[in-house]
Amino acid sequence: MSGRKLLVRVRVWVRVRVRVRRFFCDWASCPWRTFVEHVGGLSERYRRSSLGLKTWLRQVAVELGGRAGERLCRRTQLAAGRTRLPELLDPPTAPERSPRVLGVDEFASREGHTYGTILVDMEAGRVVDVLPDRTSETFAA
Repeated sequence: MSGRKLLVRVRVWVRVRVRVRRFFCDWASCPWRTFVEHVGGLSERYRRSSLGLKTWLRQVAVELGGRAGERLCRRTQLAAGRTRLPELLDPPTAPERSPRVLGVDEFASREGHTYGTILVDMEAGRVVDVLPDRTSETFAA
């Protein structure tokens, strides 16, 4: 079988059964009639996926970003679009002090159409700000 590639797809489903306590509210005007015990380390409130999956998707977003991360998730049969992945990233922390050496560079997010400016603290190697355009008025502000 030289020169042929064999593609095998394996689909694995994991089902986690958790037994939690359900509490009932006796107060008549309560908008929520029942409450369920929270399972720490497994899930978060109003989240439809586990913390482990969220952590894995965050790593994909850090390494690959939007479209490339979406392609990887599609290949691994995960539901994560190019807009959801960047939302999982934590916003950059604000520096405690103003940078001593500031690097300024311009970039084009769409070739020849949309330009921006990035400001970098050269000593710490961190992004300080990303400006929406490349005008001197925006940079001065």
